[in-house]
Amino acid sequence: MSEAVVKDLLGKSFRVSDLDYVIVDVIAVRGDWMVYAETRQPARTARRAAFHLSDLTRMVGFGRDARTA
Repeated sequence: MSEAVVKDLLGKSFRVSDLDYVIVDVIAVRGDWMVYAETRQPARTARRAAFHLSDLTRMVGFGRDARTA
């Protein structure tokens, strides 16, 4: 993934399990891309969550180039 696409993901929002998240960091870990996001609502658990980019692509409809729709 290019640096431009990674930068484009920062600040994007998505919804998972009735929580709205905003992407705060994207890093490569052992050949996989990890997306770190924070909830916008007060959360009962940890405010920050980590997702595999491939899972987000499938769950929330990110396009092939990893940009949100």
